[in-house]
Amino acid sequence: MHVLRVDNKEYYTHVKNVLTVFDSAPFINFNEKKCNEIHYLLFKDKYFRCGIILGEVRKGVLRSPFSAPYGLFSDIRNNNSLDVQYQVVEALLWYVKTAGLEKIIFTLPPQCYDYTSISSWVNVLFVNKFHLDDIDINYHFSLDNFTSDYLDTCNIKFRQKLKTAIKDGLVFEEVVEKEPIKEAYDVIKKNRQFKGYPLKMDFEQIYGTLKVFDSNVFIVRNSRGEVIASAIVFVVSEFFAQVIYWGNDPDFDNNKCMNFLSYMCLNYYKRNGFKALDIGPSSSSSEPNFGLCNFKKSMGCDVSLKYTFSMVIP
Repeated sequence: MHVLRVDNKEYYTHVKNVLTVFDSAPFINFNEKKCNEIHYLLFKDKYFRCGIILGEVRKGVLRSPFSAPYGLFSDIRNNNSLDVQYQVVEALLWYVKTAGLEKIIFTLPPQCYDYTSISSWVNVLFVNKFHLDDIDINYHFSLDNFTSDYLDTCNIKFRQKLKTAIKDGLVFEEVVEKEPIKEAYDVIKKNRQFKGYPLKMDFEQIYGTLKVFDSNVFIVRNSRGEVIASAIVFVVSEFFAQVIYWGNDPDFDNNKCMNFLSYMCLNYYKRNGFKALDIGPSSSSSEPNFGLCNFKKSMGCDVSLKYTFSMVIP
């Protein structure tokens, strides 16, 4: 197996299909200044097999992804066998060593995006002596389960809180103008500050991203018209949407607006033909946030795992 370092144009000449938007040319181009250097790599024996994009996030350290929740090898041929994947990783390690690099880090997508392919790469990386740094818990809702009897079958506490929210006259809106998007962001910022969670992107970064990529911003208003909860969601593939940020104003916890917001988001993406809504991780460095886990489980979400591997190059 040969590894070829190419430029952006040649890479996407061969890599026609990517698992999610995070491996797409527009996303990589938009975020290219967030790392020192980008390595576009293609793997070839008789055929071009797959490619991967690695960012040099600091001197000698390659990461996939360099500015996204996760990244993965992109298949060029759709019939790559497990032994081919092993050869790809062996070729990658040869490339890293000969380039004088010191470390490589992978954060793979949650398994729900492609159980077969991602499970294979987990095995390949582990057997090739990559260190398993983290196993994070990720929740997604399969929208096949969002049926007309959803409210009759979901967790009783979730249902009761949702009924409280509806009784309070909450209103769900999609917003596209800058001012209401800023209101949505400010609610999320206030929520994260209250809970002590980091917020990695400021408003201008978020707004710039929303203008470039297919995305949705939702707000919940109370009966007085105040914005009390919001969500920022990316369309990451043809059938998957991912909640990037969501939260409620802590002053309005009694309105049960997160139950209402989550229910309305499920309804929105079901109506628009999506297969799943990725609600995101509920752990940090593998340590679970039990409150988040319990809330997402009460919605009816399923769990899949998100693996992070690394290797210090000897």
